[in-house]
Amino acid sequence: MRRSLVRPIRLEVQGLTSFREKAEIDFSDLDLCGITGPTGSGKSSLVDAVSYALFGEVPRVGDNIKQLISQGEDRVRVNLEFSADGGRYRVHRSTGRRGVPAVQMEHLDPSTGEWLPDADRVRDVNEHICSILGMDYDGFVRSILLPQGQFQQFLAGRPEERRKVLDGLLRLDVYQQMQQRANQIADAHANHAAMLQQQLETQYAGATPDALKTSKARLADLRSQAKMLAGLRGVLADAYHKAEAMEGALRRRQAAEGALAKATTALKDEQTLLDSGQKLLDDFDSRIAAAEAEIKENVYDVDLLMQLKQALDIAQRLERAEERLEQLHVQRQSSGTRLAKLREEAAGSKDSLTAAGDAVQQAERALQDARRNNLGAALRKDLKPGDACPVCGQEVSALPEAKHIALDGAEDALNAARAAEGAAQKHFQDNRTAIVVTERDLDALERQVNDLNSDCKSERQSLEELLTGQKGMPAEIVVQVRVQTSARQEHERITREIGVLRQQRAEQSKAIAGASHNVARLETEIRARGRETNNAADEVSATQVVLKQVATDNDWREVTADLESGRDPAPALRLKLEGVDSQLATANRDMGACENEIERISEGIKRAKDLRREIEGATRESRLGRDLAHLLRVTAFPNYIRGRALRLLAQEGSRQLMDISSQRYEFAVEG
Repeated sequence: MRRSLVRPIRLEVQGLTSFREKAEIDFSDLDLCGITGPTGSGKSSLVDAVSYALFGEVPRVGDNIKQLISQGEDRVRVNLEFSADGGRYRVHRSTGRRGVPAVQMEHLDPSTGEWLPDADRVRDVNEHICSILGMDYDGFVRSILLPQGQFQQFLAGRPEERRKVLDGLLRLDVYQQMQQRANQIADAHANHAAMLQQQLETQYAGATPDALKTSKARLADLRSQAKMLAGLRGVLADAYHKAEAMEGALRRRQAAEGALAKATTALKDEQTLLDSGQKLLDDFDSRIAAAEAEIKENVYDVDLLMQLKQALDIAQRLERAEERLEQLHVQRQSSGTRLAKLREEAAGSKDSLTAAGDAVQQAERALQDARRNNLGAALRKDLKPGDACPVCGQEVSALPEAKHIALDGAEDALNAARAAEGAAQKHFQDNRTAIVVTERDLDALERQVNDLNSDCKSERQSLEELLTGQKGMPAEIVVQVRVQTSARQEHERITREIGVLRQQRAEQSKAIAGASHNVARLETEIRARGRETNNAADEVSATQVVLKQVATDNDWREVTADLESGRDPAPALRLKLEGVDSQLATANRDMGACENEIERISEGIKRAKDLRREIEGATRESRLGRDLAHLLRVTAFPNYIRGRALRLLAQEGSRQLMDISSQRYEFAVEG
């Protein structure tokens, strides 16, 4: 890591231990300075502030900066401005009792005099500081910032105490760690060599030149066996193909013989057709002529049948209309009788209604009389002759005899008269309503009678026009329709029969026409099938001769027996071929396994050679580690480092003493 010349310029501290208020120290005009003061005045805190500003850590608390926040404050803030390698930098750090720490690093732009940001994250700022200073926090604490207490111990302590402090600063314990690591490396290489040796003695014990030679000899034998089997397979395959070809020739001969027999039969059928064809055609002509004569004698008339069906429909409608007309005449007569009776009842209802009205008027007068008489009796009840009249005020001379009429009876009589009048009125109105309804129904019946008379007249006229000179009763028309329908069905049947006969005659004529052509074709086919039969028989005989010779040469007794008995030799040949294929596959598989074994042994010989080289290298590395551990175990090397460090420290101290004493004093370094 590159080291650079670094100088503090300005330090600002607030909220750090004894510095509750903001404090600022300017180092810009100082080359060498000391910090003095009583205990607790903050001397160490200033050094801690520099460490915190640069790395965010302090030797006495590590990165737990919250412990250094001043009592009563909630945050520590430190700003450090310093220079390094001609550049000028400023670091701002703050840590609160809550939340995450904040950091900001800037550099001064010499051209503009402005501070420009470099980083604002803890990791980025720390890495930037390390690159500028040329050391990390651990190096800074050990070489630049000696922790409080160790410095006093180093200056005034006993020799062994100063040695302990110096060993800690120089980290001489690293050489003991190096010795342990060297022994670990030596053990690891020794164990690796032992493992490789075991692998060589177990996995590659059979990887020897003799084993390789034996495997190669076996491979040669397998290849010779496979070559022999391949030759035998070729002979068997050729014989099997010939047997299949012979079987195919046999099937072709059988097929040709079957086709020959079929063609011969067809030729006979065609010849028979030629011989009897004309007689069949004459028979068809005779049957067709007879059917046509039947059609001429048939009485079916399509126009007459249509007229009869139409006339039957009209006659049936006319018959239904006349029946309906008779019903309407009966209903009209009944409605007229009922109307006369209703009118007679209406006259009686009117008289009853008049009598009921007179009775109501008479009952009303009787009720009025009763009310007057009852009122007069009430007024005379307490009067005596000589009293003043309550009506006119004159003196009453004599009182007439009181008459008492039943007032309740008069009211009941009036109510009964009114009820009888209401009943008579309702009966009269119901009678009038029934008369109106009956009259309306009678008018409707009259209209229906007139309409039906007109319809019947029209239907009779239409029927007469259709059946000029014929009977027009529905039953008679039905008989004629049935006769024509039966004649039509018979006509259609004969027509279909003629069509079928003509189609059959045409087909027969066509068959006779093609029979002569088929005869010639079948004769040609018979000759061709005969040649095919002969050729197939010749091929079978030739193949049998060849197969017998091959079977005799190779001592294939099963094949010879099949040929002599007329059986198909292909199954026996296929069985032999499958056996040879199985043997050949086994030989090829064994060759593959043998080749793999040869390759494995060759690779094993090569790998064993590599393992031996690797064992030698691991053994060499193990001895080297042991030698290095032995060298580090003696005390001469740490003593050399310790003495070298003391001389350098004394020389630097002497230079600083010369500067302070204006070249008057210096340290004398012995040795």
